[in-house]
Amino acid sequence: MDTREQKSYFESIGRLDFEQARIKHVLFKSKLRAMLFGADIDPTPVVSTTGCSLGKWIYEVAMPRVGHMAEVKELETVHNDMHALARDLWQKYQQGH
Repeated sequence: MDTREQKSYFESIGRLDFEQARIKHVLFKSKLRAMLFGADIDPTPVVSTTGCSLGKWIYEVAMPRVGHMAEVKELETVHNDMHALARDLWQKYQQGH
């Protein structure tokens, strides 16, 4: 990674406050748990990879700027896997399992 790419990477990372990301992850887990216990809440941020705050940051900030980096690709993969599991749980819940 050259100096320009590093600067761009760190500028894009700076837009995501990692403390906020951690808190939003806790909220994600809480929303999923609430949905599975029957709460009437919008499932979009839980089941959509682009409907949550981290997904918005990944696709609007990180991917356009530094999407070629292995770390960003790995973050995208883990993020997508997490939502796939949440979707699977939500579908099973809706089917009565």
